[in-house]
Amino acid sequence: MNTKTAVTEILTHEEITALREGYDRDVMNAIIKQAITEPYPKAKGWTNFVMDDLYGNDMLSPKEREIAVMSHLAARGEFPTLAVHIYWGLMEGLEPEDIANILVIAGNYSGISNYIQGIKTMQKTLNMLKDLTTDAKEALLLQKVLPELLALFSN
Repeated sequence: MNTKTAVTEILTHEEITALREGYDRDVMNAIIKQAITEPYPKAKGWTNFVMDDLYGNDMLSPKEREIAVMSHLAARGEFPTLAVHIYWGLMEGLEPEDIANILVIAGNYSGISNYIQGIKTMQKTLNMLKDLTTDAKEALLLQKVLPELLALFSN
């Protein structure tokens, strides 16, 4: 992992475009629903409410929702989950500079250590995504990216 490269320069425009071509919002929502309900199936009602009624309405655009979620996760220090939402935000149209700015603002209100860990999480996430862009096009599919991302942050 190259920690000397600015987070805004890790992925090229072409690499982000390639990742976005492998993304499908409906598949992402289905994967997240399954991940939440698999350990405890009775959570399905709550999960359906969150994913269908909150994520599936027009209260916020997917891009706006990811700004709100990333801000919250960074401020709370929820870095493995933040990594998923960094990817999700990129796929929904945020640029690396947007995400870095979100982390600066969240860190301003929650402390420098949350900012530093947030930026490190972003570096790690973007470097992993960059590595995937050098693989075959199939590696960029959401079904391949998400397990790689989760494995990167598992303890």
